[in-house]
Amino acid sequence: MNKLWAGRFSKQEDERVNDFNSSIAFDARMAQHDIQGSIAHATMLGACGIIEKGESEKIVEGLQGILADLDSGALMID
Repeated sequence: MNKLWAGRFSKQEDERVNDFNSSIAFDARMAQHDIQGSIAHATMLGACGIIEKGESEKIVEGLQGILADLDSGALMID
């Protein structure tokens, strides 16, 4: 079974999360596009004041870190 973000997080997930996550391998080829879309979405939410700009920046920073890990091979999605 695939682990959420390939086990990137140390906290134990609820078994329901693991069950839901089992479909990620099917979508792995789109992971970078999905993350880039999420970056654009978080940026827009911050710019529109829907979320605080600082929250938007933290979300974007985290997503960029995940992208960097994918690009470097430090994070593999099967």
